[in-house]
Amino acid sequence: MGVLIVIAVIVLIVVIYNVHAKKEEERRRIEQEKEAAEKKRKAEKEAQFVAETTLQAEQGDAEAQFKLGEWLMNKGKNNEALPWLEKAVAQGRGQSKLNECHEKIAEEKKQAEQRAAEEKKQAEQKKRIDDMIAKFTVLQSDSEEGRMAKFHMGMLDIANGDSGGVFLIKEVADKYPRLAPASYLMGNAYAVGYGVSQDSRQAQYWHMIVVPKSYDTDIPVWVPGTLPFSSSDKEKVLKAAEMALKVIGG
Repeated sequence: MGVLIVIAVIVLIVVIYNVHAKKEEERRRIEQEKEAAEKKRKAEKEAQFVAETTLQAEQGDAEAQFKLGEWLMNKGKNNEALPWLEKAVAQGRGQSKLNECHEKIAEEKKQAEQRAAEEKKQAEQKKRIDDMIAKFTVLQSDSEEGRMAKFHMGMLDIANGDSGGVFLIKEVADKYPRLAPASYLMGNAYAVGYGVSQDSRQAQYWHMIVVPKSYDTDIPVWVPGTLPFSSSDKEKVLKAAEMALKVIGG
């Protein structure tokens, strides 16, 4: 008898859960349909406004020209808005809005030029990094200069967005105790988990062993304080690598 009661209770719970789930599903469906209907209504209303306003604007109505220009600006279509606002202003309507449109177009042009310049700069920087990596690749060896080549190659890999460069630097840090920057960078890498698993103890270890090390090397070295490298950091890494190449490569 007790088993039957337990089964009955379980069945009841399942039934109640299913009823609730179906009600919730139905509620969500109705809500989605309402949202879709409202979205469609707004789109139709907007389409009607644009059609009617465009027709009036084409017929020379200054207010319609202004409203159409304003609507286009709100949509981020400033270049399309400009001629309509100019026509409205010619009839004495909306000078301030036209001024705003000119300002936005000028700002868009400025931002586009800045993006293009930055993209060009990054492309040129990447090419320089790739060229330097290729040169340092053939210079790697067990000599002091060869290990320095590996260090700079690791730095350039990181500058190129390849966190695997950390492992090249770790090889140098293990074998070349004179190069404190290699240990310093390993400490930073472990501190933030860049190229390696984040490990505060390893970070502390590598940072602490920097202290007794010296920088008594004629080969230029520069290590950023943060990982990954910023654009300005990459440039400094490149310059140090270019100077080091003159030393290593003779």
